[in-house]
Amino acid sequence: MVGKFIGGFRYVHGSVINHDGINALSWAMMSAQHNEGIQFNILKMKGDRIHSLIWSPDFDTANEPIVLASIGRGEKDKVRWYQPPYWIYHHKWQMVGEDYTGFDYEESMARSHRWTKKCKDRSRIGRQDVWFKLLKKWGMKP
Repeated sequence: MVGKFIGGFRYVHGSVINHDGINALSWAMMSAQHNEGIQFNILKMKGDRIHSLIWSPDFDTANEPIVLASIGRGEKDKVRWYQPPYWIYHHKWQMVGEDYTGFDYEESMARSHRWTKKCKDRSRIGRQDVWFKLLKKWGMKP
């Protein structure tokens, strides 16, 4: 099953629609709620229900992409915008299928294995500013 699991929620990239029980109609109905021209690309799910849509504009290009905006079920046209320091996603390869072509799946997985060996305290690494300091300490690039 594709997905990154955080706090009882499953996060998946929109490319896995119609796989793993993700309903394309639910995705289409949910994404049609916004009116700000946002191209949501991450689904936050609980069970088989979409909880919210998330926009991570640098998902394919950043090693640990940011969370820039989200909209939740029932929050019609109410987009939440995030400000720096941004929340980031680690292990983005878990959110896509092995055949995803937006980034190098194998390299993303290898990067996760490299930094997890170095990281002793993971309690605050979800914030971009903290993460960048750790990468510098470890001699790794963002």
